[in-house]
Formats: sequence, structure tokens, C-alpha cells
Amino acid sequence: MIFVCDELFDIDSEVVDSALRPSQIARKSPLLSMWSTAGDQNSETMIKLRQQAMADIDNGVPSLFYFAEWSMPSHLAPLDEKNWHWANPSLGTTITIDALKAVSKKDSFLRAHLNQWITARGAWLDLGIWEKNETDIPMPDTGISYLSVDSSVDDARFVGVRASEVDGTVIVKTEFVTETEADMWAAIARVMHNPEVQLLITPTLDIHVPLSLRRRTTITGYSELTKYTTLVRSMIHEGRVKHHGESLLADHCSRAVLVKTPTGAVVSSQKSPGPIELCRVMIWAVAQVSKPKQKTKPMMVIVGG
Repeated sequence: MIFVCDELFDIDSEVVDSALRPSQIARKSPLLSMWSTAGDQNSETMIKLRQQAMADIDNGVPSLFYFAEWSMPSHLAPLDEKNWHWANPSLGTTITIDALKAVSKKDSFLRAHLNQWITARGAWLDLGIWEKNETDIPMPDTGISYLSVDSSVDDARFVGVRASEVDGTVIVKTEFVTETEADMWAAIARVMHNPEVQLLITPTLDIHVPLSLRRRTTITGYSELTKYTTLVRSMIHEGRVKHHGESLLADHCSRAVLVKTPTGAVVSSQKSPGPIELCRVMIWAVAQVSKPKQKTKPMMVIVGG
């Protein structure tokens, strides 16, 4: 049995998860083929599938889900025609530059023709800054590091990003993206097996923190995000935060939109055109691990009787 879904961005999750997939469960070699241009924050099914696929690719995890995407990297200028080939593999065959130019002024151009979920307008990072900070410095296995954990706005995903400092530079890494809380705690246990890792967790998840991890756990939330967003932004622009080129983390950091508040500025899940939970947890982890540390060793004094 074969199902083909076109423009998945506008198909309700109930159609895919409750109607199409269950009908294929007993079929031999079923195929669910889904195609779409980029969507928006209401594209729940597409967001869920895309996020999980990108996480599997970043982690090198084989799966039965084949994922391919033709879209322009977010740090490139969207209205520069030399970049349009990224999202149009048939450019010069069935699509022409003139045809794209003719529709480039329309509001739908970025999504419908460049396959972009985001634009640079309101983005908290300047174009190309995140990509520029990619490094091959390995994530250290020793020394204090912070694992920051949160759930997506719709509680469909649980994510964790770890940050560690190397000679004044912070290295960040996505440790996990899971779909259930049980899988999240299993992933946390794996990372926290290292006794030098500290846990940052949001109030809604704090109640389920295992007793064995309590002493290494700190609650963090919106107030801390407001305090640390501009600080971490400055660190990224100064090249003091490095990463290993993970696609999903780059996706979230590139689309995050900065919003001014009475107490500062914050990346906003409501204003950003898509998920940014990995960006949020990255900010918490980077801010905490960058705090000055005590470098002197304790002195032992022996007093004779």
C-alpha cells in the first residue's frame, strides 16, 4: 500500500498519525511518501518529522525514514539570485531565473520558492554568525559542564544541550532529542553518568528529577532566559561559543526571534516561525558554564601539637 501526501505543511497531524499510518501497519513493505515546501509554526506534523529526522542525521542514527531537503542555508542572502539554486535543483531545466525573478517580490517567495521557514527579520543573530563559529575542537569529557533540558512548547519533544568550556571558549553539543519523557530521563542518566556534569532543568520537569541527581540540579526558566539572552548573543558574535555544525541546533538558533521586554530581551517561541527549544536550552547552558570558576587548589595545613 502506498500513500502520497503533497504539501505536508498544511496537513493535520490526525490525518497522518490516526488515519494513514494505522492503515499500513499490517501491510507488507508499506510506503508513506510525503512532499512539501517549508511550512510555519502551525505545521505540526511536518515539524515533528523534520526535527526527528535532522536529529537522527546529526547523531548518525540509521532509521527507516528517508529525509531529503532542498533549501537555501539561512546565512545566505535570500534575494541574491545566485543563491536560488539551493532550493531549486531543476533551475535551468524546468525553472528559469526569469520566472523566479517575476515572483520574488511576493510575500510567499521565501517559503514557496526558496523553501525557507524563517527570514532574517527579527532574528537574534546576524546572518552567517552561527555558521562561522563551527569548530573541530572536540567536546571535552572532563571538567565541569552543564546539561540544559527543556520540552517544546507543545510538549511533543524533549531536548538536551550540553556546554563545556575549553580555554575560555564554550563548546556546545546536542545530547538528545526525544519524543517521550521516559526517553528523556534515560538520555539524561546517560549524560549525567559523568559526575562532573550539572543539570539545568525547567520547573515543569523538576518534580521528576531522580533523587540521585538532586544535588547536581538547578532550576532555570524564563527569568534566566531574559537575563542571559543578550549575554550569550554577544558571546556568539565574539566567536566565544563554538559548535560542531549540527543541523538541528543551527536550525533553531537561526530562526529564533529576539523580543524586547521590560527587563531586557529574550528569544521568543511565540514570535519565532518554528521551534527554538534547542536555542533556549543552549543559552542557559552557555551562560552557566561561562561563569568564573575557582582555579586554586585547596591548601592542606598541618598544625603540630
